[in-house]
Amino acid sequence: DVVNEMIANAPGSDNPSPAPGDLRDTPWLRALGPGYVELALRTARQLDRTLRLTINDYGVEADTPWAAEKRARLLRLVRALLDRGAPLDAIGLQAHLQMREPFRPEPFIAFLRELRSLGLSVSLTELDVREPDLLAPGIAERDAQMAAYLEQVVRAAIEGGVRTVITWGLTDRDSWLVSMPAVARPDGAATRGHPYDAELRPKPFRDALLRAFG
Repeated sequence: DVVNEMIANAPGSDNPSPAPGDLRDTPWLRALGPGYVELALRTARQLDRTLRLTINDYGVEADTPWAAEKRARLLRLVRALLDRGAPLDAIGLQAHLQMREPFRPEPFIAFLRELRSLGLSVSLTELDVREPDLLAPGIAERDAQMAAYLEQVVRAAIEGGVRTVITWGLTDRDSWLVSMPAVARPDGAATRGHPYDAELRPKPFRDALLRAFG
């Protein structure tokens, strides 16, 4: 992961960027200008020619206007990098999924196939799921709804050419969705966004992954 979270969030998203342009306002952008992504990739290639150089970002999976805009911004950056001959091998999509956002396979699959057509591999790199603000009545129903949402995303990813899926942790016990106040549930309910629960028991989340892989 050579450069992480470099694309500016579009208006309407959770954390829209105040800066103009496709790149997020970061110390790297302010210090080095918009060519910093290419500089980082070229430097990484010079230091180790065996690496699969990847840029990694989030917020591109949902069927929302802001996710569509972020997909377009990422594609513009990728095409510009490749046009200039920058060494880029892969794209990482974090896939911190949010169930309150609608998902439709077709635009996501088209986006993935566009990246693949540019000669890049694509991975899901930080997969987990945040539940909606209003919880279903019971654990079983919550888990079933989450598994159904997750499975359609992962099936679409595989259909689009993804061959590597990495979860952002394995168990609800150690989840950032619990430890970080910015993403924890405001009602204090325990999150269930990982393949195993807090007691390390497999959940429908794990079974949904197995079905999608199968």
